[in-house]
Amino acid sequence: LKVVGAHRGMDQSSFEARFGKPIAKGQKKKASVRELAVREEALREFHELLSEACLRRTKGAVALMLPGKNDRIVPCPLSDVQRRAYRNLLESPDWQMALGKRK
Repeated sequence: LKVVGAHRGMDQSSFEARFGKPIAKGQKKKASVRELAVREEALREFHELLSEACLRRTKGAVALMLPGKNDRIVPCPLSDVQRRAYRNLLESPDWQMALGKRK
């Protein structure tokens, strides 16, 4: 944030106290209602701070300015070690279960 001047004069410890700690406390599983509220306020203020310094453009807004996609397929044979590792993966119980071939 210092690079773009959005730190509002805060040093790292002030920034951590204002945003880092409240957000982290509010993310804990056993956070109190007050910690959740403080977290939401810190997040809102942080997003506001970022929005002043960072331009967010969606794909829809810039799609016509983007170059076309250019794929290039380069065949690359597997080494013996890679081939064995790949075969072990395909034959593994987890992979077979993901494919629906085992329960």
